[in-house]
Amino acid sequence: MKKIIFLLVCFVSIGMFVNAQTPKKRVAAKNTTNTKQSKAAKDKQVADSNSIANAKLDADKIANAKRIADSTEAATAIAKKLAEAGEIKITTVKPSMKNDNSVAVNLIKDKTPLAYDYIREDNAIFREKIWRVIDIREKINIPFGYSADEDNGNQRFINILLNSINPKYPRAPGESPILTFSDDRFSEPKQFDQVQQLMVGKPQLTQVPDFVKDPDGSKGIMKDSIISNDFNPDDILKFKIKEEVVFDKEKSKLFTRILGIAPLLSKFDTDPVTGAKVEREGGGVELFWVYYPDMRPILVKYQSYNPKNLASRRNWEQVFEDRYFSSYIVKTTMNNPKNKDLAGYINDPLFRLLEGEKIKEKIFNYEQDLWAY
Repeated sequence: MKKIIFLLVCFVSIGMFVNAQTPKKRVAAKNTTNTKQSKAAKDKQVADSNSIANAKLDADKIANAKRIADSTEAATAIAKKLAEAGEIKITTVKPSMKNDNSVAVNLIKDKTPLAYDYIREDNAIFREKIWRVIDIREKINIPFGYSADEDNGNQRFINILLNSINPKYPRAPGESPILTFSDDRFSEPKQFDQVQQLMVGKPQLTQVPDFVKDPDGSKGIMKDSIISNDFNPDDILKFKIKEEVVFDKEKSKLFTRILGIAPLLSKFDTDPVTGAKVEREGGGVELFWVYYPDMRPILVKYQSYNPKNLASRRNWEQVFEDRYFSSYIVKTTMNNPKNKDLAGYINDPLFRLLEGEKIKEKIFNYEQDLWAY
């Protein structure tokens, strides 16, 4: 009997224990389910936040890339405009559709320069280099300033030089621009962009009021504006030439060979009393040097101006070879161990001219003294 009662008590205790534990298990399962649901919701919220942040970051990157591309494009456009503003305008002349002369003038198109006589080094018993300046304001030098338009372009000498070195100037197939140099020894090439910068300077970018978008100027809207100088051919008043005088004992002849030509850009000041432009002392700035033998095939195709008779015009190669110009000496290798210009050791301009005449006389006397009469 006691055993039965003990078994009953055990069964009742086990039942109570099971009943007591079952709700706890259900609550725990329920709590676990709620935790999983809340965690999933949080994960989804974090994922949504990350996706929004990533989308915003991508949008910012795209906007920045577009802003950078727009800025680069704008900077490129401004740089292009600045480069174009700093270019020398090409003087393109349309040829006549009819013969603008009473006679056929085709000979100048086919002309070629005559080859120089060969001089052996052993036969050159006398050699001196001379630098001269041609002032186009002198009467005999009027052809240098002749600015008429003809079928082969503008006839002003500086324009002929600039068109021959300009890589953008239209020319016949196979022709190439003449190489320019920065010194009279032709040792360092000079780019055409550098020549343009010397002639017109660097264009400047500035801000000016935009009266289209802001007519009364109340909003303060500004726009970019490029300020550039135009090249004025009238500022080229002088040309410097370098030549060598050689006496050939085999031919018994004194040769004068031009080696290079350089245009000089004159600088002007304003007279405080009269207000007129006054040229500065010093002759001007050497823009570039061209090797004269390279220029001869071009110069022979341009005719210089003859104020008395157009039928007897010389080509430019003949002008230089026949010495049909006036000039004065500014430097020589004769008695000049320090290789200075005359202005480097003679201050008075009049005495410099007299010294140049003495140099001419010395060369003339050297040739004359070789002969017996």
